[in-house]
Amino acid sequence: MGTYLMTGLKLQMSLYHDKEQLPEIAECPKDVYACVAEKDEDGDMILVYRVHEELLRQELIPFLREFYSVYYEGSYRQDYQKAIDFLETHPYEEWQAFFKEGKVYECRLDSVETPICLDDDWKYVNTDLLRLAFEGKVMAEEMDAHLNLYNYALQRAFTSKLSVCLHTQIVG
Repeated sequence: MGTYLMTGLKLQMSLYHDKEQLPEIAECPKDVYACVAEKDEDGDMILVYRVHEELLRQELIPFLREFYSVYYEGSYRQDYQKAIDFLETHPYEEWQAFFKEGKVYECRLDSVETPICLDDDWKYVNTDLLRLAFEGKVMAEEMDAHLNLYNYALQRAFTSKLSVCLHTQIVG
């Protein structure tokens, strides 16, 4: 095994929360994410942040075209075109199952832990990440500051509102 560099869209984030007031999380702007408070099997409060459905319906396909034109610099179209073709020819209600099946290397749903800043403290949250890119092996130690800078720049590089959902981390 090894460590790999993965970039994707944070479609959903879940975290345990023991306070009555919903926290403001900079990584989850309200015009992109809806927040729902749910209880788990033990009755503990979980906050679930999901990308607004209408935003995904409207912007995911144009965003993927823009992202992959930059990522692959116009080549390797066959590597991501299957995903775009599926999304264009199937109803939105089938997209989630397609992502979960993971038959196409791009646009595969992965569960990872991602860091967020909550109450001036860093916490790791369960995240459903729509994988856009995955490369490796990466030799890395203490790259948090570099990845923060990379995520900051990456989120500002694209025009779609979905850009704020972009996240890169080292996994493995």
